Amino acid sequence: MTFSLKQLGQLDYFLGFEIKCLCDQSILMTQTNNVRDLLHKTHGTDLFSEPILFRSVVGAFQYATLTWPKISFVVNKVY
Repeated sequence: MTFSLKQLGQLDYFLGFEIKCLCDQSILMTQTNNVRDLLHKTHGTDLFSEPILFRSVVGAFQYATLTWPKISFVVNKVY
């Protein structure tokens, strides 16, 4: 089976991941910007008074824990 593909340029973001090509030809995938945006989204709000926002943010952080195990304990503690 053959599929045709288009080259659309350098990949910057994919499924919430920031993709960086390093000088040694390796690839770095991070979610730093995604997590930073989530933290800014909740800055100054009482999440317990907004349960829909709280569930949305915790769900987004749970997704981030799949690729960033360092924060999995904290995220699962609030869940």
